Amino acid sequence: LTPENTTPTPGITVTPTSGLVTTETPGGDPATFNVVLNTQPTADVKIDISSSDVGEGTISEPANLITLTFTPGDWNTPQPVTVTGVDDSATDGDVEYTITLDATGGDYEGMTAEVTVTNQDDEVSNITMSVDDPSINEGNGGDQTSGQFTITLSGAASADVQVWYQVSNGTARNKDYDMVDSASGLLTFNPGDTSKTVSFIVLGDARRESDETFSIELTDPFGATISKSVGTATIIDND
Repeated sequence: LTPENTTPTPGITVTPTSGLVTTETPGGDPATFNVVLNTQPTADVKIDISSSDVGEGTISEPANLITLTFTPGDWNTPQPVTVTGVDDSATDGDVEYTITLDATGGDYEGMTAEVTVTNQDDEVSNITMSVDDPSINEGNGGDQTSGQFTITLSGAASADVQVWYQVSNGTARNKDYDMVDSASGLLTFNPGDTSKTVSFIVLGDARRESDETFSIELTDPFGATISKSVGTATIIDND
């Protein structure tokens, strides 16, 4: 039997290559990964490391470039690399970027490796929103009456702001309302926008009953807290 060839081949090992997170928050935790060569090089190997998006994360300031050197004597000693998140004023959500490693020298000439990092946004948690509380007459049996919720930002959006809305039944026991659009969805405030509306239709009935309410709940798809998350509408009975 001929044994399999288990001779290692040149390559760059990065640990880890994904799942790394930086934050925009000043003083937030940076991300760190380790770099090591797979085999003893024939000569010194230099590895240039840079970020694909210096607006989200950087290796060093101001050049955004560091160079690691591995020699035939220390090629198997891991070297750490630290990535720091960059704060911006855009409400752009969590952004993924790439750290690229480019090798030169010896039998590692032209080899590359990549690391994926996510920079967590911090602007979205500062959003202030308000929701109006409309009242609407029910209408006669079979009639439809339309109304809308208005969601307002504290100021004009400087970048896209997304808000998830969910409509719930509340005290409308007889379910005498229906939404024009779906009962949930994603609203996007584009730059310059200050308000958005969600329309609904109330279906009238002939029952004599108390005024009823239903609600709209707003949540941030990026996981931050919105200052006012619930608005209610009152269905005024006319029977």
